[in-house]
Parts: sequence; C-alpha cells; structure tokens
Amino acid sequence: MPRKVRKQKVKRHPTDRQDKAKETTQKKKKKKKKRRKEGWSDKEEDKQAKLSTASPLVYDPEAVLQELLLRHPDGPVDGEESLEELRSQLFERQKLHAKYHSITTRTCVSKKICRFELPMDLRELETLSPQTYLKKYCRVCRRRRNVYIKIFTKFDHRQKMLLSFKEMEQALNDLYMGNIDSKQFQWLMDLCDIQRQTDIDCDLFCSVCALSERVLYADFVTDDMEEDDTRQKELLEVADFCSLLAKLYCHDISPALTRLLLKL
Repeated sequence: MPRKVRKQKVKRHPTDRQDKAKETTQKKKKKKKKRRKEGWSDKEEDKQAKLSTASPLVYDPEAVLQELLLRHPDGPVDGEESLEELRSQLFERQKLHAKYHSITTRTCVSKKICRFELPMDLRELETLSPQTYLKKYCRVCRRRRNVYIKIFTKFDHRQKMLLSFKEMEQALNDLYMGNIDSKQFQWLMDLCDIQRQTDIDCDLFCSVCALSERVLYADFVTDDMEEDDTRQKELLEVADFCSLLAKLYCHDISPALTRLLLKL
C-alpha cells in the first residue's frame, strides 16, 4: 500500500504577524485622524464601524437610514417634511392600498388573452347586438377569466350575479388599479352599446374586460414596454378578420356591431 504523504504546514515567523498587526493599526489610526479632521465624533465612528460590518449584498433599511443620517446630520430644511412624517404617510398609503386593492395579480395588458371569432355564416351577424356578439364569440383564456370572475364577485353587492352600470365602472377601475378615467370607461360602454339601465352578467363582464385590454392597449403600453407576446393577436383571429370590410359588404349588420368589429 502506498503511504499517504502528509502536507507540512508552513509556520509563519512571529515577526511577520507582528508586522501585519502594525500595518492594520497604522491604517486604523490614519482613518481616525482623517475623520477627526472632517469633524467626526466618537459616536459617529462607532456607527460607521457597525455599518461596515454588514454585507453590501444584503439590503438593510435601518443601515441605509443610519448612513443617510450620518451624511445629513442637520434637521430638515424649512418646508420639507421630517422623517417621522414621511413614515406615517407611507404607512397610511399602504393601508389604503390594502383596503381598495385586495386582489393583486401579476398581469399585464395583452392582446393575446382573448380571441375574437366570426361565425361560419356571416348572415348570423345581422341578428346580433354588440353584447350578444361579445358573449358568443369572445374567447377569453382561462387564467385571465378567473381574475375577471374574482373582481366580478367582489363588486356583486346584491349577490344576484349581475352588476349595475356604476358597479361595472368600479370593477373596471379596480381591474386597472385606478388608471382608467371616466372618459375611457364611457367610450368603452358606448362601443359595447351598454346603457345606464343595463345589468351586466358575468359572461358579458369577462368579455368587456377582455375587450378593454384589446382597445385600450395603446393607452397603457408604451413602445419601450411593448413585447411580441403581448402585442400580437392570435393567427386564427388575424385570418378571420382579414379583408373584413369586403366580407361585411353584402350583409345588413347594425352600425353599432360594425363599429365594434372594426375596432378589434
């Protein structure tokens, strides 16, 4: 059997250790002298030493706060808010956000979450209103439909599986987290031919929400945010709606439905 060769430990001379210790102490003294010239006190030096021990890869809000206080030891300038006031405002804002936006989802506006279809016999469109067309020929993906249903049940205060015109506005406002204004909402309702006295069921609500993502896409997505996955429509829909005006030319379709189809 071959013998195991033991690695011999290299013993450092005591004078080498002493020289290293002297170097470190000299560096510390130089730092202290520099900070004393800058007007640092002993307490500030202790705080800085504690901060330097923390890893720079770990975000510590208290450490950041202490560092900012060391850099800016003076109080707030006249007209500016103090740190405690800013903290209280942030806390109140978080409470309000939790109250009015309890449904949080990782979603972005997309043209691909639904697909609009045309019937095989286009004469069927002559008997349809915009609402019946949306309920019958708007295919919403299951995941996004579940989000819409959660919002629908949240604002169904009467528990009749119907939303009023005002509840519809509140639900859409909640879906877009307050970023849809009254003009956009009214334009969307006119496009769907939904009046103030109309009751909206769950199927129509999901279709209108999907339609809103399609027609308001340009208002919420800028060029730098745009991606191919969210911008492009389904290929089947592109084929269906190719040369749409020529397909609708010989049919007596209502102006409201024609306007909706041309917007898709």
